[in-house]
Amino acid sequence: MKKMSDFKYAIEKAFYQKILKPIFFTSRLGRRGIFGHVGDGLFVDYVYRNKPSGYNKMGNIVDRILLNLPVAKATKEKKDRLYSILNAEIGKNILNNKITKIVDLGSGPARYLAELSLGRNREELQSICLDIDNSSLKKGKLISMGSPIEYRLGNITKLRRYKKLSQKIGWRPNIVVVSTCYEFLSDGVVRASIEDVYNNLDTGGMLIIVAQVENPSKKLFEYLSVKQNNSGNRLLYRAPFIIKKWLIEAGFKQINISTDEWNIYSYFIGKKSGVNESDSNTKPIFSKNFDYKRAQEQRSKNIYQYMRGFNPLKNGKALRGEQKVVMMASNNYLGLAMREEIIRAAACAIKKYGASTTSSRILTGNLDIYEELQEKLSEFLNTEDALVFSTGFMANIGVISCLLGKGDVAFVDRNAHASLLDGARLSDGEARYFSHNSTEQLERLLQIKDNTVKGKLIVCDGVYSMDGDLAPLPEICDLADKYHAGLVVDDGHGVGIFGEHGRGAIEHLKVEGRVDIILGSLGKALASVGGFVAGNHTIIDHLRHTARPLLFSTGLAPANVAASLAAINIIQKEPWLRQKLWSNTIKVKKSLRAMGYNTGKSETPLIPIIIGDETTTYKMVIALEESGVIVDGVSFPAVKKNQSRIRIRVIATHTSMDLDLALEAFKAIGKKFGVI
Repeated sequence: MKKMSDFKYAIEKAFYQKILKPIFFTSRLGRRGIFGHVGDGLFVDYVYRNKPSGYNKMGNIVDRILLNLPVAKATKEKKDRLYSILNAEIGKNILNNKITKIVDLGSGPARYLAELSLGRNREELQSICLDIDNSSLKKGKLISMGSPIEYRLGNITKLRRYKKLSQKIGWRPNIVVVSTCYEFLSDGVVRASIEDVYNNLDTGGMLIIVAQVENPSKKLFEYLSVKQNNSGNRLLYRAPFIIKKWLIEAGFKQINISTDEWNIYSYFIGKKSGVNESDSNTKPIFSKNFDYKRAQEQRSKNIYQYMRGFNPLKNGKALRGEQKVVMMASNNYLGLAMREEIIRAAACAIKKYGASTTSSRILTGNLDIYEELQEKLSEFLNTEDALVFSTGFMANIGVISCLLGKGDVAFVDRNAHASLLDGARLSDGEARYFSHNSTEQLERLLQIKDNTVKGKLIVCDGVYSMDGDLAPLPEICDLADKYHAGLVVDDGHGVGIFGEHGRGAIEHLKVEGRVDIILGSLGKALASVGGFVAGNHTIIDHLRHTARPLLFSTGLAPANVAASLAAINIIQKEPWLRQKLWSNTIKVKKSLRAMGYNTGKSETPLIPIIIGDETTTYKMVIALEESGVIVDGVSFPAVKKNQSRIRIRVIATHTSMDLDLALEAFKAIGKKFGVI
């Protein structure tokens, strides 16, 4: 049996070397490979009106013979099926009043596109063909007979140069045709191209890969030389399965494969799952899944509690429709937002300066009232200088992103305000995070020896807005000194509330003069809108000329500046407001804990009531509102999953009657929902 197989192999080898190989040299089809490229040759012959394309008369005769071989007919059947699939896709698009947009990578598929384009106009089909050399493109233009195909010369000599070509196309195609050789699989370029195509392909679009071996006649000889050992290791056998695997990994859900017996010639069709965005009136950029499902679910359960409308009243109250309610969801800690002096100061500023500066402060929008507020803030906080931004968020982003340069590292508390995290992300530096208030982990991070680190910056809040707890600033200041790190503290919820003089958590914890940069808000105890940064004059002056949110934004409205000035004056003159705030805070916190509520580690007038379950939390928020008490519901991602909470803020101007009403509501509703 073995002798018979050896004899057969010898005959096949002699036939190839002595007869087929010399003849192939004179035949265009033969040179391209009887198994690999007969289909392309067949198509060229068809387009040139059945004129053979051999190199001489003998070559033309060989072409005619080859075109009638069974393998050529089988290849033609594959091509016909491919044409029918493409035509069906184009037809579907025409029915949907949609232009078919095809990107072609490779000279072989360009011929398919040329045939598909015949008789069609640009309103039905547009094609971009990228090819290896100019001669192929010129031939393609001749074949297309003036049909609407745009040809681009790719600066490529091999498929490995095709990386990310799909990103250079000016529109999202709904069909991409890729021509490749199996020999290029080993360097992963085909895989990269598949991933690029998937990311840029229209939803519901089609990828067609036409694949073959680079030198079919050589591979045929290798096949004949293999004595049917079924090793399975040769690229010849495994290539189609590799491409299919990559298509699946890229995300294609519908995959069709057609290949010949020897896997010399194959095509693959992958469909990107989903409804085609062009089937609707939605533009591609808006076809993404923008649905905020949590909001939809909350609305369906009647527990949606965002974007509620209120009209503020004096003394910590508000109107919700016609109902007067106790407002316990406001950052107006000292109750100054409705004070007559504040309103009068804002009104006078509007009369003097108008409603807006209508310009960036760095240009013509810097009014003298800004300088007055900045001087007042630096004096109030015992710093050298201060700078005012249009919002607290802008101040935090601007300062952090500006301070951190290439090679600098920010060590950020994981519970720090979102604006601080975003500022670190937008900088040229790096952010490394430590567990909330964990000075041990912070020190471990600071101890890491890294020669690439140029500067270190510790970033944290003074008062944390979700838990109402304080940062361990004395310990953090010690670490900053020990490891030569700068320190930035956002004390938006502390300024005006903490300290003997109302200078915030930094004063309260006795670390004044040890914090390099103080960030704060004008929209909380200071009863207005805006943000500020205070600290060393040199640093502030640097920020004055480089912080992008300041440079490229219209200045804060004069009325807001005047309101903040008036608020600082009241804070300095009326310390009893802070005393009343803390008296109210102690009463509420003590009562809630006595009822059995979990108020976490709160040390401030910002008190969380940790419920856990999101639905229960929001149902309680709505029930409290119906009882005349307004509170916040907070859930993931603002806090960890299963840590949903009701968040309340006590106000200095809440009366004993207001607090008693609120506490009675908390008691009744807590029992109703089984929380206490």
